[in-house]
Amino acid sequence: MIKRIVICLMLLAAWLGCARAGVAQTVLISVELAPSTPPIRSDAPMTFVWRIQSQSSKLIEGQLDVTIHDGPEVLAHGVADDVVLAAGEQLVRTILPPIESNNQSNSLELHIKFISKNVQLGSWDRSLTAPSQWQRHLVILICNPGHADLPADVRKLVDRLRVETWNADNNDRTIATIPAHVRPDDLPPDPLGYCGYDLVVLAYEALAELKESQLKPLLEWVEAGGSLCLVPGSAGLKDYHANFLNRAAHSSDSDPQFVVDPSGRLMGPSAKDEPAGDDAGRDDHESSALLRRHGLGRIAIIRGRLDRLLTGRETDVRTMLAFLWKMRHDRLADFLDAGTFLVKSDRPVDEPKPGEEGWQNRDFNVSYAQLRPKDKQLAQLPLQSGDQLLTRLMPEGLRVVPMSLIGVILIVYVLLIGPGDWFVLGAIKRRKWTWFTFPFVTVALTLLTVWLAEWYMQISNNRRSVVIHDVGVDGRIARRNRFEVLFQGSERNVTTELTREIFSAMTLQRFSSAMWWNYQQQQLQGVDQRRTYNQVANFAGRVPARYTVTQFLSQWTPQLNRRFTIPRLPTQTVSTSPDSTATGTDKPPEFDWEQFADSKTYNPVALAAGPQREALVKQVKQAFGESAHIAVFIGGKRQDLAGNFGFLQAGPVYGVDANGNPINQQQMYYPGYNPNAKQTSFLDDVSVNGLGGLFSVVSQMSPTGGKDFEDMALVDPSDPDQWLLVVAVERGDEVDLYRKLYTRGD
Repeated sequence: MIKRIVICLMLLAAWLGCARAGVAQTVLISVELAPSTPPIRSDAPMTFVWRIQSQSSKLIEGQLDVTIHDGPEVLAHGVADDVVLAAGEQLVRTILPPIESNNQSNSLELHIKFISKNVQLGSWDRSLTAPSQWQRHLVILICNPGHADLPADVRKLVDRLRVETWNADNNDRTIATIPAHVRPDDLPPDPLGYCGYDLVVLAYEALAELKESQLKPLLEWVEAGGSLCLVPGSAGLKDYHANFLNRAAHSSDSDPQFVVDPSGRLMGPSAKDEPAGDDAGRDDHESSALLRRHGLGRIAIIRGRLDRLLTGRETDVRTMLAFLWKMRHDRLADFLDAGTFLVKSDRPVDEPKPGEEGWQNRDFNVSYAQLRPKDKQLAQLPLQSGDQLLTRLMPEGLRVVPMSLIGVILIVYVLLIGPGDWFVLGAIKRRKWTWFTFPFVTVALTLLTVWLAEWYMQISNNRRSVVIHDVGVDGRIARRNRFEVLFQGSERNVTTELTREIFSAMTLQRFSSAMWWNYQQQQLQGVDQRRTYNQVANFAGRVPARYTVTQFLSQWTPQLNRRFTIPRLPTQTVSTSPDSTATGTDKPPEFDWEQFADSKTYNPVALAAGPQREALVKQVKQAFGESAHIAVFIGGKRQDLAGNFGFLQAGPVYGVDANGNPINQQQMYYPGYNPNAKQTSFLDDVSVNGLGGLFSVVSQMSPTGGKDFEDMALVDPSDPDQWLLVVAVERGDEVDLYRKLYTRGD
């Protein structure tokens, strides 16, 4: 009877397996990458558009599981749930966190599965090309209706926007600028969707075909730091297009610069196909590009004919190119003169001191050129002050068990299992109980040691955070970066729920001053350390709208996470008055940031020394409290006006690596390092990027929300008309830090 039951169960299991396999085989599904999938931008979220074809007559509900491999190593994993497939073809968009390739061919593998009701209906493998740490892939979004090829003048404009063509070092292979052609209907509906691009170009019909709802997220992304190039031409526009152009040009309602006639054409010098003779009596500036800073970003509006600008006004073209890519002020004159730039790899990035004749005799902490491949001197380097952020975010009062207490426990243990066991059990004539007392004492003292360690470490699930709010137009928050550290007393999976945020798990050791030099040297030698200290997070849901992230945390090992968002603009018309509709967390209450925008009163010279400093401090403290920390960046250097920003200080790095080895916080004295020199500050590093490379040419990058801090830099240290106001407020476990950039002419 037992044999018959076992045989029946085995037959039933086999039948069920065959039935599931039969169902999987009858459902014909194919998955391919759609042509609209954008290229991968360095340190930016990756967007994949999947073209799924189903030949089933029934609706299929399931999950699209995407995994990225670099050989046997998993780099990213995401699951798009609630996917419903009907018969025919449809597109499904998935977004995964930033990754890097670590092989010479930059080739990665994509593994895709579709799972319905716990049954895998198909599996597909695809190849993927991704940049390494030593490469920069810059991506330009070109909105193309797809009716025909791009006009010749637009193609020429895109070619002029390629940064690698400006590099005077022909041997440098760091940068590749990649155009991404996107149809108007496929533009991201959320400003976070533009974080995969450095610059957006809208020309002619591409601008005319955009709906009003599509223009709003685009402007929000620009305000958060993006760059936008507009070429209206003679395309048929609507009133909301003109309102968008006037808002981008900072035109007042009473005197708009862009007005459409009844036929939809822009009135004035913006028509594309005007006869050449019509320009005879026009001022020169009417044929050039209108350049405007908008929040943290840049907008160029090309009035008149684009081909005439590109062929006859080279200085204006170079000015526009440098403006859109946020070139440093001290590089602008050379670029306007030669149209190229040169980064000298044999020099450190700091400035010489008076009396120093040669750079070889100068006192500098590190030559950053030594940490980059010789043919990739524009590559990025991570900052080395991330442990200052960790010090603030670690649980308060965290301590390790004192060595003296460990010594006492060891002495007690030796006394108990040695003379104590011998004399006590001998006195009662029960020495054979040693087989029981010895393991009992060992286990008891081990548990006591673990309890003491957890008591000293004071493990808590409370998440401490540092939130950096960057203020944009009319005092609104243009973008927000929230940094958290997860620190657990035992191994476990921790799940974070997110809504309209880009999540990036950061490798803290990459930004630690103790390990920074060794980390970069090993990366330079091709030693992959990405998974040494943390594991891949699992994404589930629809990124970035609503999803969850699950991370495996090792015991007593901190995990630094970044959460980036671009707040949405209010639906009402934005007002320039202090009573703007943007309230709540997106605008500090009862504080007008625009009061310091008057460059005649508040400027770098006046703020360096003068009554304006005291007036600024007084106004800020009235709004944020007497305990607020206040600083200004002038010429790239920070000057503390109130407080000391002491909540950002270096401290020990706790934790173990993936193999259970302790992470040591020993200071590395690499070649050229001066231990007496002032250490770099995290606040300075994320406000002014001084690591050379591309940042010796540009001062700012479009937002990415990625695993590095590069896109957080705001200040051009070479611009004498630019200054940054920083206000920090400590609220228990949270620190709110506000930054507002001021430039003459804004």
